[in-house]
Amino acid sequence: MKKFWLLLCTLLLTTGFFETANSSSINYSTQGVSELLSNGNFSGGLSAWTINSPSNLPIGILPVDIDGAGPLGSSDAFFVQTGGGYGSSGVSISQSIQIASEGAYTLSANIAASYFPSDPQFINNLSGGIVTATLDGKTIDAFDFNSIASNSWEFATLNASFEAASAGIIEIDFFRPFAADINSPINYLDNVSLTLNSRTSEPVPEPATLILLGIGLIGLSGYSRKKLNKVHGIQL
Repeated sequence: MKKFWLLLCTLLLTTGFFETANSSSINYSTQGVSELLSNGNFSGGLSAWTINSPSNLPIGILPVDIDGAGPLGSSDAFFVQTGGGYGSSGVSISQSIQIASEGAYTLSANIAASYFPSDPQFINNLSGGIVTATLDGKTIDAFDFNSIASNSWEFATLNASFEAASAGIIEIDFFRPFAADINSPINYLDNVSLTLNSRTSEPVPEPATLILLGIGLIGLSGYSRKKLNKVHGIQL
């Protein structure tokens, strides 16, 4: 009978260890990422991008130091003199992408706003522009430059992680609640990146596995204690 209990406890403990090794959860890592957007640094002009500018606002490519005093240097960037209010419409730049099922993604981009009015009477502007990133119309991230002083630059980033399971359209919108003219702020976009994060599996014990391990350990512990007491002449 003792041998039977010893064998049973050993079996439970061994089964628990094997179940722990086989249990796993999926985590997402930024290592081994896959870039899904084309021409995100605009080195190829506006190729691969679709521009929607109903009000024909000034747009194009300009060399810009997109992060000011940051580590990035001057490079080609998309720019738009942003409007959207008083009868005008904002501008969007978009790209169709293929998305894998159950994928975890990271979107990042450098954005900036500048305000250098030609009329010196303008001291500041109530809106430096609102930049919004969407996937199929659902907001992923957004940044509002708010009020901007004349003859100045402001710098920011878009950075967001999300999950998606189908093909879609990544769109970045530029909007100000005012009409655009030669004295309006300008928004910039560069280094747009959308990456599919790689999957990694890590063992995670399940509740049933922990119970098996616990029963096995308790059984072996009781058996060992009983045997030790018998050696010292104590019968439990």
